[in-house]
Amino acid sequence: TDPWGEHLAVTDPSLRVTRWWAWAVPMVVTTLIGAVGLGRPALWTDELQTWGMSVTPWGELWPIMRWVDAVLAPYYVLTWTWTAVAGDSDVALRLPSLISMAGAAGLVGAIGGRLSGPRVGLLAGLVMAVLPATTRFGQEARPYALTAFGAALATYALVRVVERPAWLRLAAYAGAIAF
Repeated sequence: TDPWGEHLAVTDPSLRVTRWWAWAVPMVVTTLIGAVGLGRPALWTDELQTWGMSVTPWGELWPIMRWVDAVLAPYYVLTWTWTAVAGDSDVALRLPSLISMAGAAGLVGAIGGRLSGPRVGLLAGLVMAVLPATTRFGQEARPYALTAFGAALATYALVRVVERPAWLRLAAYAGAIAF
């Protein structure tokens, strides 16, 4: 017998829909909560540092990197690239954090869904979505939300490896860890 109902995941289409909700609903809730007041208040000191690095000409960016923590350099390159496309308004600078935090909440839901079922996944993702820290770091132009997304992505990849080891899954896990 299958006490956990795992065999249903393949045959029951309604369970697939439920699994989809476990990650999609937390993403939407996190996005909606985080979008409220995304442009207020104005950028604070650390966020102004992100803004400054994102508007620095490319040729001047690399010499500055010598004086910046090495772990922040990839984030500054990412924001430099992002602002070249989306602009450097307060909302544009904070949007990658909101997207990252929404992705992290969705991944928490997906992890919970894989480990304990879709209802637990939905609950876990929603708990993350309503945490004050999720909103705070989802509204800051700093690397914290991206770090949370990377940790959730690596954890999800690890769960997939443990479920069914395969070289491609191990490579995805290694890539998530490197990210």
